[in-house]
Amino acid sequence: MMPHQKKKFDEILFECINNTFIEVLGQSSTIAVFHHLGIGSSEVKADLFAESLVKIFGSGAPVLEKHILEDLYSHAGKTFQEKEGYKFIDYVNEAKTSMASREK
Repeated sequence: MMPHQKKKFDEILFECINNTFIEVLGQSSTIAVFHHLGIGSSEVKADLFAESLVKIFGSGAPVLEKHILEDLYSHAGKTFQEKEGYKFIDYVNEAKTSMASREK
């Protein structure tokens, strides 16, 4: 990628997920989990990803989600704050909207 090109949102989301997994689980475990989830590129379907996290990590999934979202929101220039009734996909969509409006 050229330095002057902006990263696509999906690439940023993937980086946030990847960084969180490596930080929390380590490189080897991240590779294994990504293989299990079928994540091999920079494209992640956030809703399916969140469902898979719950299936794999159960009650530990929200901890990973929070780390991912904190990183994602920092890329959007915002501070992550939990909101009642919000799910992972809601936060991802909010961050995406925020990033899109900053680029205008």
